[in-house]
Amino acid sequence: RLSRDIDLGGKEWTPIGSADTLFQGTFDGNGHTVSGISMNREWVRTESGLFGAVKDAAIRNLTTEGSIQVLSTIDPGGTAQYTGGVGGICGSAGGSTTISGCTNRVDIDATEVKIGNWNYWNVGVGGILGFGMLNDGSASNVTILDCLNEGDITAEVRNGDPQTAPFIAGITMGTDCESIQAY
Repeated sequence: RLSRDIDLGGKEWTPIGSADTLFQGTFDGNGHTVSGISMNREWVRTESGLFGAVKDAAIRNLTTEGSIQVLSTIDPGGTAQYTGGVGGICGSAGGSTTISGCTNRVDIDATEVKIGNWNYWNVGVGGILGFGMLNDGSASNVTILDCLNEGDITAEVRNGDPQTAPFIAGITMGTDCESIQAY
């Protein structure tokens, strides 16, 4: 539980939780703000946001501010890689996860995403949550309640087929999400 606002000062941020080490717990922002989030990522095979990847988690009463830029999903060998979800609050969520009472003011830029010939999604972009599923194929029941996105979200796909295009939304993208009272 946060007891005060936190300013990360624009230093490169490493998200809380990853596909290998999921955040599974409760985070109560207690109405506070985490500002100065900064991520500039190139061909990184991980989720991006204040939280990277979560499962069976509760994230609530939090505001995020900053910027995330995804530069490419092509690795140095020329192979398209799964990047995961990109969201101001959380990149990817699975299991029975609830995100409530949160506001995102993180600007997300995925205009330089290059995806190549890969027949799976490279990146999902959302203000609150990037992907409402994890890349392990597990079932998910993600709920977003009383959340607001105020961040700018831009994305562009280059040199790929429609199957590999990024998902883009103000709140979230995913197949097993229930967005309730999200603005």
